[in-house]
Amino acid sequence: MDGKSIKLLDYINYVHSDDDYRKLFINMDKTLKYLHENGYYVISFQPIDISLLNNTNNEIKYEKIVKENNLADLEKFKEKNIYMLSFLQVGIYSKTLDKLTPDMLYDNFDAIASFVPVSDVAYYRGVLLRNSHLYFSDYENQRASKEIENYSDLNGENSNSIDGKRHVLSNGHNLLNNAVNDKIYNIKNSVNGENAFISVLLFPTVLLFLIIIFIIINILCVVL
Repeated sequence: MDGKSIKLLDYINYVHSDDDYRKLFINMDKTLKYLHENGYYVISFQPIDISLLNNTNNEIKYEKIVKENNLADLEKFKEKNIYMLSFLQVGIYSKTLDKLTPDMLYDNFDAIASFVPVSDVAYYRGVLLRNSHLYFSDYENQRASKEIENYSDLNGENSNSIDGKRHVLSNGHNLLNNAVNDKIYNIKNSVNGENAFISVLLFPTVLLFLIIIFIIINILCVVL
């Protein structure tokens, strides 16, 4: 280990508060959503295959990801990814990850969920038992928006002010999250690099084609 990153497997061997884990899990979810939006999905949620970078729980790297160009297939993988990430998180909260199975979780959800923060039990129940495919970060945004709305109602703020706060919070978080993940995964640069490579190959081909057309026109002009 280089001192700047730590495997999730090692991270969970230390004592952390529920608040620490919750912040981590929200960031893991935001990163997962970022990958999905860029056409990738995660093929391993084993703690050994997930890294926390730069001594922070804000920068998450899934080590095993795959590009999927078929949108229908990507949607299926997205749903599986959301389930598997929730399964991982509940296993970490309850310290049962090494022996937990989907059937065991389904049959004993209430007992296992007693280790999960009360505010999030409904989310995990929806994903793990009721086939919901909501991102955890979206759930948190909805919950935070509701709290802002309740607070604003108590203080007599109008709906336009509430919507403005929601918009600013959501956009600010998304921009920051995307900027961090752009650096970690280099997806945008990879796409740009591929486009540049294609352009380099395409230009000589087009040039050659135009030269051939020019020669043919000249020949035809001479003949005619």
